[in-house]
Amino acid sequence: MKIKIHRFKNEQWGRAHLPFFEGFDKYLANFFEVENIDYNKDGNTFDGEINLINNSYASFGNCPPISDVDCVIENTVTGETKLISFGEYFNNYAVHVAKSESCTKVLLAHFNWNNVYHWMKRDNSIESLSKISPWIFLPFAEFDVSLYRKKRKNKKKLNDKLFWLGSGVDSYRKAVRIVEQKGDLQPIEPISHDQYLDKLIESKIALSYYTDLDKYNTPFDHPGEFCYRDIEYTLLGVPYIRIEFKDNVYDEFKPNKHYISIPREHAYTAYSKFGDVGVADLIIERYNQVKDDKEFLDYISQNQIQWSNKNLLNNNQYKLTYNLLELKKWKTK
Repeated sequence: MKIKIHRFKNEQWGRAHLPFFEGFDKYLANFFEVENIDYNKDGNTFDGEINLINNSYASFGNCPPISDVDCVIENTVTGETKLISFGEYFNNYAVHVAKSESCTKVLLAHFNWNNVYHWMKRDNSIESLSKISPWIFLPFAEFDVSLYRKKRKNKKKLNDKLFWLGSGVDSYRKAVRIVEQKGDLQPIEPISHDQYLDKLIESKIALSYYTDLDKYNTPFDHPGEFCYRDIEYTLLGVPYIRIEFKDNVYDEFKPNKHYISIPREHAYTAYSKFGDVGVADLIIERYNQVKDDKEFLDYISQNQIQWSNKNLLNNNQYKLTYNLLELKKWKTK
């Protein structure tokens, strides 16, 4: 059986998805004859139309658009397609593949049950909802997880103050800056990725990257709630505080099992009354509740590591994707 893999390869800004796609190509070669088609011919084209066998893509015919965070896998015998997407804006491109009769499965890294309904309803494609499923999320870049886990395990004492590093803290991560100003956060400073990992494993508790409540309020806002930081914390077993997730991965992150949760209704109530200061105060309150609760923090950490081992390490990210796409069925056709 021959399959074609269609994508725009973005070596300039590959982030986590580029090594994943390349690794998944190799994994699929264990089961199929694989032809990779890179539409980025000049090195500077990161989205556009792809050429498929089947012509059931509405106004796009057999040339629907995708971007560099998307990947379409095509059965060259039947014309059936599968889509995997790390895109935050599913409704921009991938919906055109998802609603096609020839597409049988869609996996989204940024998945929200409520939003998917609205995206497909807007395109008059409710009948395609059953194709679309949550998937996985990844760290920013590959690193030696076992090495950093061992380093963290050997730390005799961890930094009690909350850990958070990233961009946008003064423009739209105002609650994070307020937590820092109140003295409960480690200093925010620009450092390399290796230095970031070293500082992370010295920390007892981290703070999730996305804490903004003035965004992500409709299905058509910036719809990505997961962050690379959350996955790096999880891989290394660093408990982190965040407002309860609305987004889902396939193997769901459960509040107060895989992360330290602030109930979403509490957060919105605090924000409506006191703005970002109210959210910051909730974070600090939750931090003070758990910072000395070793039993609870160890419980979170152990669950994070188990989740990571099951879903992201030792090629399990590829095995899971293969199974969720139901690609085994193609081997018998």
